[in-house]
Amino acid sequence: MSQSPIYSDRLLIRMFHGSIAKPRFLQNTATLPASVKTDLRFADKQPYLLRPNVGGMMGGHVAMQVGDRVYGFYYKDANNIHWFNSEPFNSEFHNYSIEEWEFIVANKRETCFHLPATEIELSDLQAYFTQNCLNPSLDYSFFGERCASNVYHLLIKLGKIPRGNYRLHAFWPGALRRTLLKFSAVNQWAVTVKEGSKNEWWQGTIRSFPPHPWNR
Repeated sequence: MSQSPIYSDRLLIRMFHGSIAKPRFLQNTATLPASVKTDLRFADKQPYLLRPNVGGMMGGHVAMQVGDRVYGFYYKDANNIHWFNSEPFNSEFHNYSIEEWEFIVANKRETCFHLPATEIELSDLQAYFTQNCLNPSLDYSFFGERCASNVYHLLIKLGKIPRGNYRLHAFWPGALRRTLLKFSAVNQWAVTVKEGSKNEWWQGTIRSFPPHPWNR
């Protein structure tokens, strides 16, 4: 007998897909969500929250929601991303409220993976992100650690997925998404999805596991 999918809201891997803008003649500003056009709560934080999409279709971003906070690993200066790990580090960890993250992804295609977690696991993750938000322990570099590989390595440490070659399984957000879709099917982790703006061509497809009504 198959098990019911696990709908955890305590540990989520949240990733928005890479994209490229459609030609202007195909765009329609009316398709932008009202929250992006009228939400003034985060007006002073928009340069921090709405960063440019680096990488186009191969871009996007991966973050980890632990309880009621969402954490993401970022470059500090987009014009100075290192090829390999080096000092001084060009990296920073961001700490968002759920409301801030929802503002970030309001017009983005997003896939969420819902993982079970113990209190000890959540506490360990919270301690890791709290420390790294204050003082990053690793560099952001093209052939080193980036958002997808950081989440990938944390999931390995938690024992959620087996160790593998991150260049195959998490070199960019789309690769980690394929990896987690596979393990979600095996472990009965629920996957929820949300479509993005129709003014963009988005990487990947809208795919949930299993098909269910919780498509946001």
